[in-house]
Amino acid sequence: WIGNVVAIGLSSGFLEPLESTSIHLIQTAISKLLALFPRGRRDDAMADQFNREMDQQYEGVRDFIIAHYKVSTRDDTPFWRHCRDMAVPDSLAAKLELFRSRGEVMVENHELFRETNWFPILYGQGLTPESYHPLADVLSDDDLRLRLSQIRAAIKQRVDGLPSHDDYLRQCVAAVR
Repeated sequence: WIGNVVAIGLSSGFLEPLESTSIHLIQTAISKLLALFPRGRRDDAMADQFNREMDQQYEGVRDFIIAHYKVSTRDDTPFWRHCRDMAVPDSLAAKLELFRSRGEVMVENHELFRETNWFPILYGQGLTPESYHPLADVLSDDDLRLRLSQIRAAIKQRVDGLPSHDDYLRQCVAAVR
């Protein structure tokens, strides 16, 4: 937002299409613009706040996308070796270090991608934490086994209630006919 011009959508920035974030960023920008819209005259404080908040949005998405490349175990081409060795923003470096330290991902309230988005990327690329949160030691091994068993049973119950992939596709096709 500069003066009386607010860039929204592709005019404000583009992050590669690995994750479909454009609609989110457009909706967020519109919501923030409406919340900060000046009353009758130019208000640089509102514009500055909008720009700060949108910078945070873009930086969070940027970090998530870079992580896909940075933590990849591929090294079969110069491209992948460059990705492995490249410097990353401090915000991403801190996230990766915390995960390597004890398997945690901290996200800010404004971030689009939550812990449940980060874990599959980091674990899926083979990152293994060196330790774990100390509160895990509070549970006895028997309590831990019981809780994990309960989680496993809850997941199984929910999965068993879902249609098969074929059934789901049939339902989708039938709905559009």
